[in-house]
Amino acid sequence: MTMTLATLPRTTGPMPHAGLRTGTVLWIVDLAGDWGAALAQFAASQYPRVNLVDRGDDGARARTGSTVRDAESVPDSIVTQLKNELGCPGFEPRLVIFLPHRAGIEVQKVAADCLDLIRRCPGSRVCVVTPLNVVNGSDCLSDFEKGLVARCRAWAGQMTLIRTGFVVDSGNRTPAKVARLAPFYPLIPSDACAPCLDAGELFSVILDLFANIEVPRLGYLTLLGANRCWRDVLQEFALPGLATRLFVLLSRAAACLQLGRAVLAIIALASCRVPRWHRWLFVTLNPGTYSELLSLCHRTNRRYLAIAGYNTGVVHFGWKYPGRTVVRTIGTGRRIRVGENSITVDAGVLLKQAIQELAVRGKQFYVVPNYSYVSLGTIFMVPVHGSGSEVSTLGETIEQVLAYDPDQDRIVRLRRGEQEFGRCLYNPGSGLVVLRLRLRIRNACRYSVQRAKLSGPTAANIWQTFDDPSAANIELRKSRAASTVVDVCKYYPTADATSLALETPRDSIGRIWDRLEEHALTAWAFHTFVRCFGFHVELFLDRHEFEIFWSAHARLPIAKIQLRLLKGTLAGDSLVGDRDRISVDIFMNRRDSAAFLSFMKEQLPHARFNPGKHSM
Repeated sequence: MTMTLATLPRTTGPMPHAGLRTGTVLWIVDLAGDWGAALAQFAASQYPRVNLVDRGDDGARARTGSTVRDAESVPDSIVTQLKNELGCPGFEPRLVIFLPHRAGIEVQKVAADCLDLIRRCPGSRVCVVTPLNVVNGSDCLSDFEKGLVARCRAWAGQMTLIRTGFVVDSGNRTPAKVARLAPFYPLIPSDACAPCLDAGELFSVILDLFANIEVPRLGYLTLLGANRCWRDVLQEFALPGLATRLFVLLSRAAACLQLGRAVLAIIALASCRVPRWHRWLFVTLNPGTYSELLSLCHRTNRRYLAIAGYNTGVVHFGWKYPGRTVVRTIGTGRRIRVGENSITVDAGVLLKQAIQELAVRGKQFYVVPNYSYVSLGTIFMVPVHGSGSEVSTLGETIEQVLAYDPDQDRIVRLRRGEQEFGRCLYNPGSGLVVLRLRLRIRNACRYSVQRAKLSGPTAANIWQTFDDPSAANIELRKSRAASTVVDVCKYYPTADATSLALETPRDSIGRIWDRLEEHALTAWAFHTFVRCFGFHVELFLDRHEFEIFWSAHARLPIAKIQLRLLKGTLAGDSLVGDRDRISVDIFMNRRDSAAFLSFMKEQLPHARFNPGKHSM
């Protein structure tokens, strides 16, 4: 257990780092035993004039960063030293407290005493650093951490809690429990990953917080770092030598027998009884509150995250986010408030849940896609659509959006008709994190369906088929590209209350997709099949592009084509644009995708793709 004092002397020369002012006192109380001395050395490197004075109980221990495992061995002198140093005139105290993963009662008491002491000093700032605790993909705050969060909010910018992924150092400094496993890195499977934060980045954030460069709006934040495979991390820390080479050779031989994967499976099963083991292996986080979500999505952390809703991109289309942790918003989806002409929902609410709630109130959306396991926040980022004659996409019915802007660390309200709303709609690159939406709705009605077949239609015939304003929804489907027959389904509002009438204007295949998603086993089988053997893509083609595609599509290795119409209502540089386009939803065998992509590159290089529906 260490305590280190770094004093910035009173000088008037320029400082090399845009951070702490002259006359600042920096205390580091390391109750974890890993990174206190390293932070002191980092501060000294940033401030060459710093006089570093070691005030630890054991100087050697402070430099090596060994961990004190016995909570009762916390020395009372830590608080005594801090009390003696406080009150120096003309100094602005800054305190950093490093907490272990499992803080015992004694550790908590020392931390609380230190906080109470520093709180009474004018101009003081505190930063508490604690490891992230993940259980079943959820970020779990302990009771002690919840108390720290409450202090952060009560102290109004004077205190910040930082929760971190595994901290590693590019200078080959890492916790001993990780370094001891380094020679066995060949055993680690490639999918054994966790967020690893570089120590230099953590230290820079701490100093910036003390310099008031960035004060978190919530009072606490989470620093994950890049999501890395443990095999790559351990390989960096493998020491040279004969013993290491021997262990590496043995590990490679064992890896050929899949022993590493077997151990990984055992750890995954054992983590059900030992929840803290979850923090070693995860690529997805499911925050359960908006506070947890926003603590992740700040500007420093944003490049290490991939914000997702229901996350069918990963599980269905096989999207990859190298180096990133997927953060799903469905855990924050609780609020559904139905009004007379609008519905207000959290971004994490599933479209299916909203449809069911509206049906109870005798309301419905203006357009409903075939697949309804979609988070409603997604409809602001990508065009989730049907083929309605009045409204094509759900995004067209959005009246207002509440979102978090990580660049400015503030909540923004975007209203339809405003320039910023148009700029951010269908623009995932805006960086906004959607929190809540308000959408237009209408009174519910039932629908009848008229089916027909078109034999060998031209591109002009297809466009003419969609020209029926009395239909609520029109969909065309081809079972095989080589077929000459196109099936047409037109849905019309009806007053018929019999069982033959439909509650939603969509085809039976879409309802089958929803039924598959309702059960974990069928959903897993469905998504696994598509991800491994299928290739799915959706094109948005104008009249000229559609003519080129339709004249050549029969020669392409396409298994299924579904056609819908999207009304052009947005600016020309958006995904849909200012002209009508036909949505071409395509499915094929993955082995045939190369021929299709080659055709697109040669014949339709500027065609627009739906970024929310694209296999990788």
